[in-house]
Formats: sequence, C-alpha cells, structure tokens
Amino acid sequence: MEAAVASGSDVDPDTGRPTDTPLLATNQKKNDEHSLAAPLVVPVAPASHRVTEAVLTLIHPALDVKSWTEIEPDVEAARPSHCPRCGRAAHRDDGLRLHGHGLRERCIWGPPEVGAESMRGTILLRRYRCIECRAVCTVAPRGIATRFLYATTAIASALLMWGVWLWTAAKCRLKVSPDRVRGVSEPERWRSLQRWARRSSDLFGLPEVNSGASVRGRARRAGHILVGRGPPDLDQHRRAVEGALAR
Repeated sequence: MEAAVASGSDVDPDTGRPTDTPLLATNQKKNDEHSLAAPLVVPVAPASHRVTEAVLTLIHPALDVKSWTEIEPDVEAARPSHCPRCGRAAHRDDGLRLHGHGLRERCIWGPPEVGAESMRGTILLRRYRCIECRAVCTVAPRGIATRFLYATTAIASALLMWGVWLWTAAKCRLKVSPDRVRGVSEPERWRSLQRWARRSSDLFGLPEVNSGASVRGRARRAGHILVGRGPPDLDQHRRAVEGALAR
C-alpha cells in the first residue's frame, strides 16, 4: 500500500480542472454484506513528517476501480487499521479513533477495461479523520494516481501503445482519451504521453532510468516492465494493465 501527501484537491496539469469535488461529510450506514475480511493496514509516517491537518491518499490493496465501483465499500470496510500519520490504531478499547469523514467524488478518465471505449467516469472515495492528530486521509482503489486525471491502467495502455507498439501519438489519444477536442496548432501530438513517460518511475514504482534516455525510450522501458509484471497467460495489453495494478 502506498501513502502520498496530496493537496486539498487533485488538479489535471493539462486542463487545470479539479479531478475531485468534496461532498457533504457523512458516514454511510454499515453494510456487512460488503465488508472486507481484512482491515486496511497502512504504513505510519515518520515522526519528522507528521503535520496537523495533513491530507493523504491511501491505495487499498484489495480493490481496483472496477471492484470498488461494484462493491461500494462501506465506512467500516474501507477504514484503515491505523492512522497513517500518528500510527494510533483505528479501534481502541476506549473507542474509535479514526472516524469516517465523508465522501469525495473523484473524476477518472480512460477505458474501464481492455477493449472498451474510453470514458469520463466518477468514483466516490472514502475519507477518514484521526481525532488524535487531526490528519485526514482518503482511501482510494488501485488504479487511482494522485494528481492524475487518467487511471493508471489507461496510462499503462498509452505507454505500451506509444513506446512498444510504436503507435503515433494521435492514434494513442484516439484509443485512450475520451476527449476529442484537440489543439489546432498540434493536432497530431499528445503531450500527456511525454509527461507520463517521464513520471513512469513514480507512477508504477519502476527503477530510475538513465537521465539521458529519450522520452519514447522511457515509455518503451515502462511498457516492457509492466508487461513483465502481468500474468503470463494473458495477451500483452492485458498483462501491461495488470502490471500497472501490481505495484
């Protein structure tokens, strides 16, 4: 599981539009049928990094975007086992310490699965607040990347197409992006590909690449590594998508 410090709301670097919008804070009633068998266990931030009112995004290891949407885990099912800031347990003998803090609507772009049409979707993420250190954390499914509008599976598909299959940027955009509006001055380019390739190490937990490598070379390397992470019995595209979720 990963914990990354995020600002108040995620913003798409290309459009400047927010990728999530806070909703009215409220605890949803518990639905035992959808509760997970094991609690969400989170790492504890070092003491030197603890900041009051910090907002963190935690990635749930058991659920991807599709499963999260189908199950819609209740407040107890998605609750982390500990506060990621101060390390205090969510449940203690003297009461609950990590309280539900409402929902956050998050935009997510890209094909929902291999072979599907790209779409603009939304997903409701769970938020929690520690009553000891006042930190707020958001729990998201695998496939969500902080400050990225597209799902990590969509980004992996684009890097595979551009870097390994050597598709043109315009063809990659037509396949992965739901946005059909293109700039008049650069109709054949898609700047997101270069940004994703440069940040592929952070996005997917890949080893750092030589700084002298070309941007497309970085995309090719990321595509091959993600394919290698996926189950060997799947086709190359599905292996890359599964590899993006296997971090």
